[in-house]
Amino acid sequence: MLIPILLLCALGVIVRQSQNALVASSQWVSHTLEVEANLSRLQSSVTDAESAQRSFLFTKRDTYRESFETAAALLPGMRQQLVQLTRDNASQQERLRQLDDVISRRVKGLRGTMELERNGHESEAAKIAASDAGLQLTSQIRTLISDAMRQEGTLLRERQETLTKASSFQTKTSGLLILFAGFTVVTILWLLRRMQKVQALVTVCAWSKAIELDGEWISFEEYLHRRFKLQISHGISPAEAAKFSEELAALRKKVA
Repeated sequence: MLIPILLLCALGVIVRQSQNALVASSQWVSHTLEVEANLSRLQSSVTDAESAQRSFLFTKRDTYRESFETAAALLPGMRQQLVQLTRDNASQQERLRQLDDVISRRVKGLRGTMELERNGHESEAAKIAASDAGLQLTSQIRTLISDAMRQEGTLLRERQETLTKASSFQTKTSGLLILFAGFTVVTILWLLRRMQKVQALVTVCAWSKAIELDGEWISFEEYLHRRFKLQISHGISPAEAAKFSEELAALRKKVA
């Protein structure tokens, strides 16, 4: 009885470990999706800042300058959050350092053109806005974010594959645990049943040695057959054999 219980405990430990692996894989998938979402929001905020700057230069309306400042104010927090999320990834950390520098330069340039526009230097602001410097920074931002997204996409596929394997293993081990638990319960019940049968009180006739079973008096051999399905054979014990030999020798001596 002890062996099935020990095996059941061991299987339970395996299931627990597989469950922990499943949870960890699921968390890594969620983590990767969160990084991708933050990268997308960062790109969107940069685009919003650039759109607000162009609209301000075109209309000179302060609402667009306010929109620019709102978008620009979100960028440092987003970059810091990405740094925290990817602290275990050296290549992403280096990419984010480059991205931080390029975005800072881009925001500084956008804000500078708006200040020139506000101070009446429209031609100078337009010249800077039309130059390739800003477009090059924008292109660098997009390239860095695209590279970061590409790496996260590779990690996501790997982690989803790991999650699928962990889920499959968890399902198999859980099913095996259920089957083995059922087998263990049946085995224990069967053993208890056998013990009850073995420990049951048997009534034996003091004179004929017959045994009572379900209200019927039967021989000991029949009892063993019915109760335990045993096949009976007969022999003679050494003590009885010696006794029989002595009696036979005494009889022969008496006859002689």
